[in-house]
Amino acid sequence: MSTPTSRLLTSQNGDQRVRQRSPLARALRALDYLRDRPCTAVELAEFLGVNRSTAHRLLGELQAAGYVLRDPVARRFDLAPDKLRASAPDADAGHGPFVEGEWTEALSGMLGKLRDIAGEATMFAVPARDRMLYAAFFPTGHPIGVQESIGSVRPMHASAIGKAYLSALDEETFDVVLGRLAYREGTDRAAKGPFQLRDMIADVRRLGYAVDHDETFEGLSCVATPVSVGDHILVGAAGVTGPTHRFTADRVQPYADFLVRNARHLNVR
Repeated sequence: MSTPTSRLLTSQNGDQRVRQRSPLARALRALDYLRDRPCTAVELAEFLGVNRSTAHRLLGELQAAGYVLRDPVARRFDLAPDKLRASAPDADAGHGPFVEGEWTEALSGMLGKLRDIAGEATMFAVPARDRMLYAAFFPTGHPIGVQESIGSVRPMHASAIGKAYLSALDEETFDVVLGRLAYREGTDRAAKGPFQLRDMIADVRRLGYAVDHDETFEGLSCVATPVSVGDHILVGAAGVTGPTHRFTADRVQPYADFLVRNARHLNVR
């Protein structure tokens, strides 16, 4: 089975592919750095405290997803225009998705633990206009599993991570975003307009988590919860994803309970 941006692949080395120390903190710091200035891979490597190949690989993943542009003459990377902006109107006031602190370490540890417990891939995503952008991805070691990378995107209206994020917005912001979404992507199971999506989000708010069975792509499922830090600062959504046939009710509920208990409210800065 194959889809445009997500595949169920047979993988022998996927478990080692993205086992880096604090990949979430590294991705968020890179995005924050690029938001303020274009840079070379060498400059980003120095800022992150990693080697050049690691920085270049991270920039390449973001470029492949369309969120970073490279000037072939100056050899500098920059954010694609209007790609990365928080959905909330007050993003410029310091409440955007690129807040960083001790919570990144805590969330990375939690996602790694959930990946090991569930045997499925886990991720953290931030809002990028009308989509959710993977800022961290922990691949599964299962022979058949979801293989993605930092920089992968999901439609906000047709994914568990998108619906989880939307459920935590205040009503005024939620109404603005609801009317702005295009509702074009996703399968027949995805919301086709604001009224249907509003009903879905009501269920997410009641439960504290979102579920996506075959809404983004046929054959893929995801469970996710919004992630807030400190004084209820919404930073994104965390989730676990895998083939739909493995996301049965007896597995979905423990995944949801784990996410809500450990990721919904991070009591660290």
